Amino acid sequence: YFKLINTNQLLKQAEYYLSINSYESAIKFLQRATNLSPDRNDIKFLECIILYKKENYQAAFKKIKELQYLEPNNEFIKKFSKQLEEHIKPLD
Repeated sequence: YFKLINTNQLLKQAEYYLSINSYESAIKFLQRATNLSPDRNDIKFLECIILYKKENYQAAFKKIKELQYLEPNNEFIKKFSKQLEEHIKPLD
């Protein structure tokens, strides 16, 4: 028995694991989704959220900047980028 899995199913699994704070499991599903659909920005955005939740702000900021380049008019990405900037500002 072989079950085909598509990108949307993998994203749903990743979102589920993200919702229960199982970030490593979520990342595994996102990696599989990326293999199937490397150009989907929603996958990249979920990766940003996971990096943010893991407090890896620098990596999340780098990834959100890539998304801003790909979707310059996306207001949600702009807001999330500003939120990340607050976490990586040097302390005075």
